[in-house]
Parts: sequence; C-alpha cells; structure tokens
Amino acid sequence: MIDLLRNVSSPHYVMLAASLPHLPHFERTKRLPIGPERLESRMRLLDAADLDRLHKVRELLSWQRRSDDEAAAMADWCASIDRWQAGEPDAQVRELIGDMMSRRSLLAALRRRRAGLPAPGRHERWGYGPWMGKVRRCWHEAHFGLACRHPWLVRARELMEGGDALELQRLSARLDWDGASNLRRRQPNGYAGVLAYHLHWDVLHDWLRHDAEGARRRLEALVASACPTGFAAGEDA
Repeated sequence: MIDLLRNVSSPHYVMLAASLPHLPHFERTKRLPIGPERLESRMRLLDAADLDRLHKVRELLSWQRRSDDEAAAMADWCASIDRWQAGEPDAQVRELIGDMMSRRSLLAALRRRRAGLPAPGRHERWGYGPWMGKVRRCWHEAHFGLACRHPWLVRARELMEGGDALELQRLSARLDWDGASNLRRRQPNGYAGVLAYHLHWDVLHDWLRHDAEGARRRLEALVASACPTGFAAGEDA
C-alpha cells in the first residue's frame, strides 16, 4: 500500500491509494507488482475528469507515427501536445510532460542526424520543446550546443553511436523515472500523485518488456555462436 493521497477526503481516492502496491525501482525487480488490467480497474476510481486527463497524457507518451508523411505526422504530434498543454490545469504536470516530450525530440534529433539527414527546415515543426531552434542552428555540433543544459545528451550520443540500444533505453527510463519521482515528491496527493505512479508503472512495464526481448536475443546469439557451422539453434542433428 502506498500513501499517495493522505489529505484527500474523497473516499474513491482513498480507496485508490490503498489499492496500489508499492512499485520498486525498475532496475531492481523482474516482475510487475500489478498487471495492466488490474491497474486500469483501479484507475476507474478517479473521477471522470482526472481519468480523462490521465488517458490524454498516456496517449501523448505512447504516440506512434501513423502516416508516411513524417513532417506532417510530427507537426500533428506537436499540435496535440499544444492542445493538451492548453487544457492541463496543473503547471507541475505540464512541466514534467513537456520535459519528457522535449527529451524524446532531442533523441529523435540525434537519430535523424546519425541517419545522415539534414537539419530540419526553418518552418518545419519536427519536434517539441524550447530547444528545437537551437538544434536546427547547431545541427553539426556534437550535442547541438546543449550538453551543459542537458548533460544526458553526451551519454545518449555515445550509446547511440555505439549501437547500445539496451543502455540507451536504460538511460531514457532513468530520466523518466526520476522525473515522475520528483513530481510525486512535490505533489504526493491527488491526481498528480496518481499520475506519477502510473508513469512509474509505464517505465517498469516497458523496461521489463525490452529487457526480456534483449535477453532472448542475447541468448539466441550465444546459442548460434556455439553451434557448429551448418547447424542452427533448435535444429536436429
């Protein structure tokens, strides 16, 4: 049980707080303390407005391009964030999600440049956050001139250049986890506390899924390397 909502009088929020198990740090567990169906059931204890706020945040964070026109798709994503920002009443929640969106955009810029693509055009809205103009102007600088303000970019570039997808995922997960932890410290009660819990759950869920997939690929590679030439894992001699 966790104490998210100590001072909230609504019995529904008290019931929600009492029903949510503790989430260990994503690097220190191998299982989810609560599955997606049970978590979604618990979230229905939120009032309708807060449940809608939660779903909108998760839609933004799980956005996938659905068009072959990348520029149009990214512009649509940014417009969706703008609309959400305009409707979200909590400034600290807006700050956290805005930071997460900006970080995703900076990672996308690293990938775009590594793929040999040119800097975005002056009027192309391809990412979210206050640094997109600087990224375009400093496209050929290693970290877009942002290493002092965003020191994680240095490590992210090293991992990307080295092709270490698992460690890059770990770095991104740590940043998202720490951001949610900070929100929970600042607002342990009410909607913000529930949102922070769900963000932690999302990080843990994604990490366990990627870690399992990575472990399977590493095992397959190990087995394949140990097989005599002409044999593959799972084949009969």
